Amino acid sequence: MNTTTMLRGLMLSLVLAAGSVDAGDRDSVFGQWAGDTSILDIGEANGTLYARVVGILNPNYGADEKDGPAGTPRVDAHNPDESLRDRPILGINLLSGYQFSDGKWQGQLYDPESGKTYQSQISVDGDGNLKLRGYIGTPMLGKTRIFKPASTCSADIKRMLAQADIANTCG
Repeated sequence: MNTTTMLRGLMLSLVLAAGSVDAGDRDSVFGQWAGDTSILDIGEANGTLYARVVGILNPNYGADEKDGPAGTPRVDAHNPDESLRDRPILGINLLSGYQFSDGKWQGQLYDPESGKTYQSQISVDGDGNLKLRGYIGTPMLGKTRIFKPASTCSADIKRMLAQADIANTCG
């Protein structure tokens, strides 16, 4: 085998390896992720990423909360569209226009706590945690929320999984 053939083979191997790394990064955000107070199910449908709220630490309003009657399910009370203010938080898709581009997922993120929508990016860090960054204008001026895989099974994650009647993989 001559040097040119070996170099071509090496280059082809590097290109294929780079493609497989990008695909892994692209798919690494899929699954169930738990934050401090919620669990998100992230997946893809028709080329667009979604993040549905599937679990909430306190799914019903407490006696001292003003957004809804005590004991009733939390709703999207701060939505700027009045017709959506009665929809339950459980099941809401927080993402819109999310596409994979330049090696990362990017699009719009809806925050039901404030009723605001932000530009955002989603990635998985070196520790295997999901980083959800919302911002206005530039990512440098934003805020990042960290979500752990739901399979890490902390006490709060177990509680949210049970309240949402999600199959508990915690054992």
